[in-house]
Amino acid sequence: MNVSHESTDVIDHGATITDAIEELNKLHSKLTDIREHLPGKPGTEVQRFAATMKMDSVPVLLHSIRILDGNIEEMADEFKYAFDRNSEVSKEREEYLKTELGHFKNDFEILEETKKENSKLLVQISALQDNFEACKKENETLRTELEATKVDLKRLQSKEEYKERELSNLKNDFERKEKKWEEAEESLDNARADKQELWDDVDYLEDSLKDSRESNEKLEVRVAELEKIVKELKSYGHLREEVELLKGSLESSNHREKLSRSQVYALETEASHFRNSEQTFKIKMESLMNEKSRITDQLEGQLELSKLSDDYQSNEVKGETSMVVNELEGQLAKFKKENSTLIAELSRSSENDNQLTELRGKTSRIINQLEEQLGRLRKENSTLTTELSKAAEKDNQLTELRGEMSSIINQLEEQLARFRKENSTLTTELSKVSEKDNQLTELRGKTSRIVHQLEEQLAKLKKENSTLTTDLSKASEKNNQLTDLRREMSRNINQLKEQLATELLNTSEKNNQLTELWEQVENMTNQNKFLQDELSQKAKNQFADQSENTQEDPSSELSRHGKHSRRSHHGKNADIRMLRKRVRQNEQEIECLGRFIRQRGLDFGERPRYHIDQYMNENTDGLAKSERELEQTKGDLGMEIERNDFLELRVEEKEMLLEKTCQCLTQNKRRLAQTEVALRKQLARTTKLENQLQGIEKLRDTTMASTMNKEQELEEAYRVISKKDEKIANLMQELKQDRFDKECFKRAIEVTECNAAREKTFIGEDQRA
Repeated sequence: MNVSHESTDVIDHGATITDAIEELNKLHSKLTDIREHLPGKPGTEVQRFAATMKMDSVPVLLHSIRILDGNIEEMADEFKYAFDRNSEVSKEREEYLKTELGHFKNDFEILEETKKENSKLLVQISALQDNFEACKKENETLRTELEATKVDLKRLQSKEEYKERELSNLKNDFERKEKKWEEAEESLDNARADKQELWDDVDYLEDSLKDSRESNEKLEVRVAELEKIVKELKSYGHLREEVELLKGSLESSNHREKLSRSQVYALETEASHFRNSEQTFKIKMESLMNEKSRITDQLEGQLELSKLSDDYQSNEVKGETSMVVNELEGQLAKFKKENSTLIAELSRSSENDNQLTELRGKTSRIINQLEEQLGRLRKENSTLTTELSKAAEKDNQLTELRGEMSSIINQLEEQLARFRKENSTLTTELSKVSEKDNQLTELRGKTSRIVHQLEEQLAKLKKENSTLTTDLSKASEKNNQLTDLRREMSRNINQLKEQLATELLNTSEKNNQLTELWEQVENMTNQNKFLQDELSQKAKNQFADQSENTQEDPSSELSRHGKHSRRSHHGKNADIRMLRKRVRQNEQEIECLGRFIRQRGLDFGERPRYHIDQYMNENTDGLAKSERELEQTKGDLGMEIERNDFLELRVEEKEMLLEKTCQCLTQNKRRLAQTEVALRKQLARTTKLENQLQGIEKLRDTTMASTMNKEQELEEAYRVISKKDEKIANLMQELKQDRFDKECFKRAIEVTECNAAREKTFIGEDQRA
């Protein structure tokens, strides 16, 4: 490789030398043509001006020619060294070419082997792709089965959630009903307390009624006594004192009547309060019954039957009360008849008997009022007894219902505990199934990723093989081009050698002319500096003289020397202006020369005019063209050298790529083996997953069977509850019938007792009569 680099360096230097020689030959030819045209012609003023303008670019050209001379000398030395080295390199190159041909043959053989291996690998990869497609199809079938199992599991979960919701709703209903039962119990307790207070009031009223009855009996006895006394008065006629005593007794009876009225009023207010409380209690019970519509549908029918029985009982009570009222009305009629007889007897008496008639009227009124009060109290007692019996029946029904509801609630709680346990087992199983599903999805994702990676690697290998084949073809073409370029470079080097010899003579003459021009420029700069120093000294001397004259005669000589100073000042100002103009012109010329040197002869507008030989002025165009051509040749040589370097680097890179491809092929073989192992593992995992799916299906079947059993158990529980409800309804009806029979029996006994009491009263009255 070192030999090849050295040979390329020699060829490059040779090409640059040939280019330089060609350009120098062109310049020499142009200079000779200019010399032939110039010597016998003086030229016009326009030509001279053009010559002076062209000569401004001479120093730059001289500088560039000096640089070219240095480069030519260096190229000549390099050419000698390359010419000496070329003989040695040619031998080494022949040996190197022989070795390279052997290497290329080996490389082509390796490439053919790699192509065969790649074809085999492609066949294996196609088989693997077929296996992958089969695995994908199996995975898709497994996915469909898993999705079906997931759908079934979701359905089961939805059913279980629905059942759990129903159970939670039942629990909430039971809790609400328990709260409402508690509120009803509280209201019943309050009603019981109110009832006890009312019973106390009733007892007090009964005592008061007994007292009033005793007082009435006493009054009746007293009236009988009075009648006897009236009869005696008829016989005696002088009993005023007893009449006054009767008046006092009547006043006391009136006072007692007032007290009884106040008591009756208090009882009426208490009864109204009790009725209001009953109404509130009824409203609460109605709200409770409306809320219990789901469970107490059958009880409502039973309650309606009980209401009908109560109405029947109330009708019977009303009949009994009507009988009592009729009896009382008969007694009142009897009393009225007796009173009428007494009034008839008293009317026969004297005027004193009129007062007794008035008293009797008052007593009759009082008796009527008391009888009316007794009728009202009896009616109220009958209503209270009926309401109390209804409340007691309702209490008994509520206690029975509470017991039954507590038993039903306990059964439902046991069933809920069982369902919760089963749900917990189902949730654990479902979590396991979901974990397995996640594992399957992860495995499928991994398999898909591996398949994509293998496909990408295959595509990359195909692209690399195609690029290698194209690069090899391009490398062979470029090697042929390099050989052609080297031949051309050798030809150009020979031509440059001939041109350099002729142009070296011309460059020496041009260097002398350029040195003369440079010396003129330096002289101009020195002159400008000298003029600037003179101007500064003159200005200083003038300023010193003026200051001295002003210090000696400041006042007397102002008028004398005013005009003289002005004239001298004007003259000096003119001289200073001229000098300044010259200095400015010189500075401008120096600046233009500096710009010309910096810009290498590009600014032609501000250049000074020098009187230089016409021969050098007219040769500037040829020199500029020669410089341009030299620069172009240098650029071309640089481009060709860069191309050669790039081609060599490209060949080295291709060799490295070949090595890398060999390594990649080995790595691909290893990866293929690894993928085969991974595929086998995945197949084993798929078998395991299939077994797991079978287990999941079995679990699904078991869960379906368990859910069906649970549904059957729930239906049986509902049937048992309905049967219990029917039994409760039947028991309630039987209890109501028993209570109704008992009440009828009690009422029959009370009626017999009342009839016996009436018979006793009639017997007593008959005995008295």
